[in-house]
Amino acid sequence: MKLRPINIIEIITALLFIVGHLLKNAHIPYMGLLSALSGITLAILYFNLGFSSLKSPEIAVGNSIVYGFSFGTAVIGLIFSFQKWPFSKFYLIVSIIVLLLLALIRVIAVYLLKNDKILKYNKGIAIRYLLLLVITVGSLAFML
Repeated sequence: MKLRPINIIEIITALLFIVGHLLKNAHIPYMGLLSALSGITLAILYFNLGFSSLKSPEIAVGNSIVYGFSFGTAVIGLIFSFQKWPFSKFYLIVSIIVLLLLALIRVIAVYLLKNDKILKYNKGIAIRYLLLLVITVGSLAFML
C-alpha cells in the first residue's frame, strides 16, 4: 500500500500527539504544548480535509465531511481531556455518541452496498474509528 503525503502527515501528527501526551505525564517541559499543537493540527486536518487521505468513491464524499467533523470533535475532546481543561467530559460524551451513531450507519451501509471501492473506504475509516473510539472511551472512563 502506497502512502500519500496526506497519510504521512496524518500519521506524524497523530504520533506527535500521543508522544507529547505521554511525555507530558512524565513532566518533561513543553510536552503539553507539543501535544496540544499536534492535536489541533490533526483536528484541522480532519475538519478541513475530511478523509481525502483515503481514496473515497464519489458516493462517500458527503460522508467524508461528516466523518471528518466527528473525528475532529473527538480529537478536540481528547485535547481538552489530556490538558485537564474544563468541558472535556462534554466534548468526549458528544464525540462518543456521534462516533457510535456513525458506526451504526456505516455498518448498515456496508451490508446494503456491495461495492469494492466502498468496502476499501470503509476499512480505512474503521481503523480510525476503532482507535479514536477506544482512546475516547478510555479517556472518559479515566476521568470518572
